[in-house]
Amino acid sequence: GSGSWGARYLVTNLQYPRHIGDSFTGRMRTEGSSTVMWGLKDTGTNYSYIQFPYAIYFNGTNIYIYEGGASRGTFGTFTNGTDYDLRIDLKATGATYFYRATGAPAWTLLYDSTYSTASPLRLGATAHSGTIHLDDFTAPAQPAAVDQPTVLYPGLGSHTVALTVTDGVGQTDADSTTVTLVAGAPPVANPGGPYTPGEASANCNQWMVAFDGSGSSDDNGIYRYDWNFGDGATATGVTPTHTYAAPGTYTVTLTVIDHALQSHTATTTVTTTPGLLPVANPGGPYTVDEAAASAGLWTVAFNGTGSTDDNGICDYAWDFGDGGSGSGATPTHGYAAAGDYTVTLTVRDHAHQSH
Repeated sequence: GSGSWGARYLVTNLQYPRHIGDSFTGRMRTEGSSTVMWGLKDTGTNYSYIQFPYAIYFNGTNIYIYEGGASRGTFGTFTNGTDYDLRIDLKATGATYFYRATGAPAWTLLYDSTYSTASPLRLGATAHSGTIHLDDFTAPAQPAAVDQPTVLYPGLGSHTVALTVTDGVGQTDADSTTVTLVAGAPPVANPGGPYTPGEASANCNQWMVAFDGSGSSDDNGIYRYDWNFGDGATATGVTPTHTYAAPGTYTVTLTVIDHALQSHTATTTVTTTPGLLPVANPGGPYTVDEAAASAGLWTVAFNGTGSTDDNGICDYAWDFGDGGSGSGATPTHGYAAAGDYTVTLTVRDHAHQSH
């Protein structure tokens, strides 16, 4: 064949698809000074050793591993005139190489490769020089070429399937059958609840609710969970969370869909409940004498920490009575003139109730 290394080669006509764990074996004996490679060849018509993705190379008295024409190194030695069993096992990527003197009980690992995913492959040898004896080539049994397609149908119902087969001389035959897709029992939605988060679960009028639709059921499992939280927001999944922006009662809808696209909808409620009203306490009265003034500016430190709420204060809004305003529990404010000022503190709790 074209490109042959030394015009001598022996390669199977049959091609072997790559299967993880497939094992190829052969027996070889060299006489005198011989140079030969045994292994797995690609499907091309060039018979040079560079066309062997996996090869065990006997040269002189050394055993090398070659892959696609590249040497991986020396991994053993051999004796001319002695029979050796050779073996290559395929992996998903690469191969493992073994040898032993014929009759020895155990194989010796030569090399473990991660080179190439080439497929299909042919078993054989190519010789450059010397006298070589080849025998006992074995390869995995190949299954009959039967087409086994997989088809995804988009919905329920019956479908007609036709098969036409053709033999090696062009004779054909056809037959048909039916595929009927049948749904199981419809799913049952269970949104959990009712949910009644109190003000303790709110953070400045943001009410976080954790939903649980895992009580929904179907004989073949739920494909999809669609939630409508009753305030214009939606989500998917078994256990979503959602934040409500105001106290009130909301109707929550869960629709579940099974793998046959059958659906069921159920509702529950969320009632966000505020606690007690907050009580503002601005402190004071505050009396500031001239010693606290500097360059005509009278600075006052206010303290609203005496304000109370059963679930804590969200924010503090101050009106200092001179057109100025502030926020926080302990603000300071500078007055530009002596006099009496009415200071107003408004507090809001986490349900945005105010006092």
